Amino acid sequence: MITPIDSTAFLASARPRPVASLTTLITAILLAPMSLRTTSNSVFSSAAGAASAAPPTAATATGAASEFENICDITHLTIEFEDGMISGYHCSNFASEEENIKYIKENVLYNHESLPMGEFAIGTNTTAYMVGRKYDINDRLPILIAEKTGPHFAVGDTCYSWAEDTKVYNSDGREIIPRDNEVSILRKEDVSNAYFNCHTDITIPYDELGEITVNCKDGRRITIIENGRFVLPGCEELNKPFDIY
Repeated sequence: MITPIDSTAFLASARPRPVASLTTLITAILLAPMSLRTTSNSVFSSAAGAASAAPPTAATATGAASEFENICDITHLTIEFEDGMISGYHCSNFASEEENIKYIKENVLYNHESLPMGEFAIGTNTTAYMVGRKYDINDRLPILIAEKTGPHFAVGDTCYSWAEDTKVYNSDGREIIPRDNEVSILRKEDVSNAYFNCHTDITIPYDELGEITVNCKDGRRITIIENGRFVLPGCEELNKPFDIY
């Protein structure tokens, strides 16, 4: 759950489906212009080619991504999700609502009628975020750095499209377990229903965040970010770049 400050608001599905529960967020309405850097068919290079060849026995999530970048500015972006799928969207780039919807459909949905939530992550590279702001180089950062300069979500395929059955490990040796969502798992029944061949990352700047809180099944609420700063115990180091730069 994201609680916004004045410049940000959110919408979310009131009844998330179980498989999508880890990514049921989110819709951000950003009142400042927002640059979206998109990647299409983005997979880790160590797992590339899995669609056309037998997958390797393991991969490590440290390789560069094979990517196509498209950067566009979208003002007052709103995306609504229902049951893990986009159910509505608009922006304020143009005077005509028809033009706004067409612009998002072309540049975010890549002309699909809807897309699933393909990813939600809490970016922790606060150093890159502050350096990018200080030297005005945010739009020059590589996509795998830029997407980690704030909490971000993606629409389209997951990060592991066409390679979900390939074991992937973090640098500390722990396996990344959740590689499927309720759409990609359809590949086991009909692969034509599982992939959209696009993956659009949307990063929310720290200074536009009011709160990110986890709602636990037992009723507990664990706050991770509040007023643009990490408040979860053990994350104090992540706040230091905010004061250094």
